[in-house]
Formats: sequence, C-alpha cells, structure tokens
Amino acid sequence: NTVLVSDTANNRLVECDADGSWIAEIRLRSPGLTPLKAPLGLCVGLHGDVFVADSLNHRVLRFKAT
Repeated sequence: NTVLVSDTANNRLVECDADGSWIAEIRLRSPGLTPLKAPLGLCVGLHGDVFVADSLNHRVLRFKAT
C-alpha cells in the first residue's frame, strides 16, 4: 500500500510507502503542462482516479487510474 501526499510548499505530490519512506514525486514539468502551484489537497474517486486541488492555478487536476 502507498500514500499520496500533497506537498504544498514544494509544489509537488509525494508518494510514500506504508512506513513513510519516499517512493516518487509528481511535479508536472512537461512541455505544454502548467506546473503545480501550491497543491492543497487531494482525494481518490470511486474508480481510483486521483483529484488534486491545485490552488494557485485555480484548477482541479484528474489523474486517471491505470
């Protein structure tokens, strides 16, 4: 099992394992994508999609479950 955390101060999402050890980060630094700016929270939908409140970009992002 993993935990996804919104790291507002560092403009990223962090994935950790059940022990709290860092696994990966998401920053959205791709051409054509606006980077995250102060993601304040996130939730997981019924089908596993992750929704992120990207506060300073005034948007909610959806990451589809794979």
